[in-house]
Amino acid sequence: MAGVVQQQAKPLPSAPSGRSGYLVITLPLATQAAPLSSTSLLTAAAFEGKLQRILQMQPEQLLVLEVLWPPQQLNEVVIPTELAEFFGDLQAIA
Repeated sequence: MAGVVQQQAKPLPSAPSGRSGYLVITLPLATQAAPLSSTSLLTAAAFEGKLQRILQMQPEQLLVLEVLWPPQQLNEVVIPTELAEFFGDLQAIA
């Protein structure tokens, strides 16, 4: 069975003037290909390598790939205190 691609075009939020913050991107992935290692991604290069492996998969191997980011409202960002509270186990890679 061929995969079904669903896409919602949403603009990425931009920081309100005078307010800096973060976007937290999550990529849930299900595949029939060899698993990606579960080691932490501590560098931007390691993250890029994982993305390259996903891009090289055959379409029939990719079962689910979803891109999520909070917040999804325009002109909102995750501020540093929210980042620590809700995503305290994350490490910056860039």
